[in-house]
Amino acid sequence: MTGDGFGGRGWYVAHNYSVGAYSGYTICGDSNQLYAWGHNVFGELGNGTTTSTTTPVAATAMTNVKFYTTGYVSAVIKNDSSAWVWGGINPQVDPSFASGFSNYPSRVIENVQFVDAGISHIAFVKKDGTVWGAGQNSMGQLGNGVISNNFTPVTIPVQMISVTNAVRAIAVGGPISATIILLSDGTMKITGGGGWFQTINSTIPLIIPGLNNIVDIKGNNIVAYALDSSGNVYSFGRDYGNRPALGLGTPTGIISSPTKITFPLGASPIVAISSNNDGYLCLALDSNHNVYGWGDNGFGQLGDGTFDSQSTPKLVATNVIDIFAGENFSYILKSDSTLWASGRSGYNDIGDGSIWMNLPNIQRNTFTQIDPTIPPMNLCAPKRFGVVPVKLLNFTCVANGNNAYLNWQSAEEINADKYIVEYSKDGRNFQSIATILAKGSNSKYNYTHQQVSGTGFYRLKMIDKDGSFKYSEIRVVKFDNKNGFTIAPNPANDVVYLFTKNNTAIKLVQ
Repeated sequence: MTGDGFGGRGWYVAHNYSVGAYSGYTICGDSNQLYAWGHNVFGELGNGTTTSTTTPVAATAMTNVKFYTTGYVSAVIKNDSSAWVWGGINPQVDPSFASGFSNYPSRVIENVQFVDAGISHIAFVKKDGTVWGAGQNSMGQLGNGVISNNFTPVTIPVQMISVTNAVRAIAVGGPISATIILLSDGTMKITGGGGWFQTINSTIPLIIPGLNNIVDIKGNNIVAYALDSSGNVYSFGRDYGNRPALGLGTPTGIISSPTKITFPLGASPIVAISSNNDGYLCLALDSNHNVYGWGDNGFGQLGDGTFDSQSTPKLVATNVIDIFAGENFSYILKSDSTLWASGRSGYNDIGDGSIWMNLPNIQRNTFTQIDPTIPPMNLCAPKRFGVVPVKLLNFTCVANGNNAYLNWQSAEEINADKYIVEYSKDGRNFQSIATILAKGSNSKYNYTHQQVSGTGFYRLKMIDKDGSFKYSEIRVVKFDNKNGFTIAPNPANDVVYLFTKNNTAIKLVQ
């Protein structure tokens, strides 16, 4: 979940367990209480102390939680859309990273739909699409037009300039930090991060060229990632040393603009990605439930049976439905709802709490099953949590003459706000052709589009009232009455097919 921001596509759904840099978290009970265990030197467990623990503690007053993000700094959004923040490095310990937030959760800002906590700053997205931030602004990462060495208190967050249609914003980087923003049209912006995440520093958000149809974003200490609606993953930032987090091959130390990552032969389109704010690795989950990992593996956190860092994606697990990448360790959730871990706890194996639950607290480099439901943890079982992915029911598209008729029912989502009908001539570059306001669950909709000739590609983008969104599968119309082409749903492997009258499948576009 956290690290994924409830993002993803296809069949992916978020779950209640997650990880921080060196600690574990879950939401349990009817009150949606946040529990935490492991490393706590930065106050990231939210119980008012800096004492690490091998057993869960309840984050103070953190009930009614509907979203959370964890790392050096932690934050939640409650059911009333208020955001609460705690943790972070004390300015007297390390001024270059300092975030200086309290060890107790503090109510910070209202009407929030998304929050992401970094190492030294934090970003909030309000329901009106504006972005707000607090913490360090030495690189212009707060996007308010200035660079300042003064810490911005979390109690008085500042508004980012010229952003009114954000759906997510992530706080990435260490001493060189940036805020990456995902906009409702699937494009992205960046502020700060000059010399690492972008060539020239900026103090206001700038468009990131070459990224379109993005549905989720993640980031860590040195690299940011973008997942598009077709299941491609792009990375940008800069590798260094033995930390090849770009996933593009041998580190060069050169700033990389957004570049598509190549996965091993046989990998299917990606449905979710996960990375943590002070880490140097990334996990990706494909539509066939395979996990690929790359980046730093010095503690066995990739779970591939080695301690060798990986410069390109490597298959590390199968039969998985959720992924949680930390800094020194990672969790995965398998299809049978069992939880597995690989890596080590905290800065060492014995002194900083434990992420190993019912197992001895030793370093491991293969994913090993752990059980949160038995002593000493006594927690709830893994379960779905947060926003369930949108399912656009019965989306059909048929051709008659030069008209394409789109018909669908409301998604299984009572918070649907509107549908965007999108059209493409090539199946890749989609443009909005209509906006239709949602009428409620199970309502029926239709739209007619007149096209000249040839092949047309159609899809729906459903936007929730809170600004989150999801794409449908692609439907294809070929205006050729002689062959009688009709429209086929896009299968799970994201290959689009046309079907002729004699039921011959023709692969059209990957």
